[in-house]
Amino acid sequence: MSERYATVIPPPLALSYWVVPGRFLVGCHPFGGIGPKRLLEFLSAGIDTFISLQPAGERGKADYSRALYRAAATLHRTVHFSRRPIPVTGVLAATNVRDIEHNRQASC
Repeated sequence: MSERYATVIPPPLALSYWVVPGRFLVGCHPFGGIGPKRLLEFLSAGIDTFISLQPAGERGKADYSRALYRAAATLHRTVHFSRRPIPVTGVLAATNVRDIEHNRQASC
């Protein structure tokens, strides 16, 4: 990321950074060990599309999709959730990267 953007638009949350300043934020797992509070931070920062890179049912990681929808409902917000898992010991194929980007563009 360019230093120019980092000073113009700081990320709204700790442990996050802009991929596309003001449009596409990457951060740690939104359930982040503190549960719904972290989800509310993301929602309050204006984040409305979540793309989970973890496989469904991954051991030791909470599936936050239901909690996300509940948190959004309390704020009367609409959110979008999509799962695009990345293999733990692998890398994404080019088609997976294009699929994630297509999802991001469709939700903007």
